[in-house]
Amino acid sequence: MAEVVRDTTNFPDECDYSFNDQHQLTHLKYDLAPHVLARLSRALPELQMRDGVIACSFEWRNHPECEKLKALAEGWARHHFGGGHGHILNINCDKLIGSDFHLLATMAMAGGRSERMPAAVKLMVWFFVFDNFMDEPALMGADVRASRDMVDAIISVFHHHEAEIEAEAEAVDAGMTMNDSATSNEDLYGSAIRVIQESARDWWDEMRHLGMSQRQQCRFVSVFKSYLEANTEQVAFRQLRQIPDLEMYKELRLHSIGWYVSSLTLEFALGLDLPNEIIEHPLLSALEMAAAFHIAFVNDIFSFRKELSDGDLMNLVPVLLWHNLGRSQHILRLRAVEPLVQKTVSEALGLVRELDEECVQLMAMIRAAVRGGNGEFGVLANEEAAVAVEMYLDGVSDWLSGNLQWHRISKRYVDSNMNNPSISIGI
Repeated sequence: MAEVVRDTTNFPDECDYSFNDQHQLTHLKYDLAPHVLARLSRALPELQMRDGVIACSFEWRNHPECEKLKALAEGWARHHFGGGHGHILNINCDKLIGSDFHLLATMAMAGGRSERMPAAVKLMVWFFVFDNFMDEPALMGADVRASRDMVDAIISVFHHHEAEIEAEAEAVDAGMTMNDSATSNEDLYGSAIRVIQESARDWWDEMRHLGMSQRQQCRFVSVFKSYLEANTEQVAFRQLRQIPDLEMYKELRLHSIGWYVSSLTLEFALGLDLPNEIIEHPLLSALEMAAAFHIAFVNDIFSFRKELSDGDLMNLVPVLLWHNLGRSQHILRLRAVEPLVQKTVSEALGLVRELDEECVQLMAMIRAAVRGGNGEFGVLANEEAAVAVEMYLDGVSDWLSGNLQWHRISKRYVDSNMNNPSISIGI
């Protein structure tokens, strides 16, 4: 147990330490976030995770055409984000390519159809360019107005074809319209927004032309909007240097990690178009949520050192730490913060372990429902559905294991984990 002592840190006099009023709690988070960041940053050099096994019960594999897709990803990245475009986005294209983002697509969608994988790989590279731009405080990460312009510009890519999917329009938020200023904006962010927008139009047009159904397009636009809005809300927290409470963080992370967009991309890559009866089944819905959190928290564990060094508190580890401090009903003044951070990381690892077990159990329940032919499960209990669901479950398994394996080998996080080479996969 970490020793608790009083120190001489000067906290704002107007900061009320009561946790009984929501307004006071928000004010507290606003004022103390920089202090939490400073304490966490000091703890990082001493942090060890020698016993930190990140749980994943599924074997990873890679797409048989991974080398071909790697070359495609490199060429596409250089075309859209190299040269002057890279300068606009503050991106080193060689570093972007060296992070092997294509591998996340080829391992996570290892069973994808050859003709559909190029679009999926492009989307994955784009995801990380967008994520970098929205996360970086010096770029978009602390500017709510600019981030909303970015979101409007991306949404306009989908609605450029709105007439073609009018029959399914009720599945999409009718209020999604383009902010005209987004494409005419000549301020600091205007050119960067156009680069992101045009690269998004590339993979979206390709996905449509390769046979994505109108119903699936509407689903894609809907979940993509949720993904963009969650990222915008995270920008607001960064701008105010606030730490959300645990439940708020989980709500944001559920969508900001991009799993629901990725699961639809998985469907597309596998050549599936799951009917609503399957998608909305409680067992499938529960699996989707557990998978989303597993993928998000694995990312948080690998990236929190890097993000903290960049001044970013939107990560499970600092959120859990602050949650634990809040539950104690007072502010702990620690002489040594390392043991508390170590305990918090262990708690995060425990959450991933629980999610892994939940995914295993839910997949077993779904397979039993499908194979058993129990009429209680409706459309899941027929042969055609069984084939589609089995393919999809294999795909989710690939995503869980592929996500973890990619984090272990990608250069994107090597600097933040160089003192933790023994972070291991639990298979």
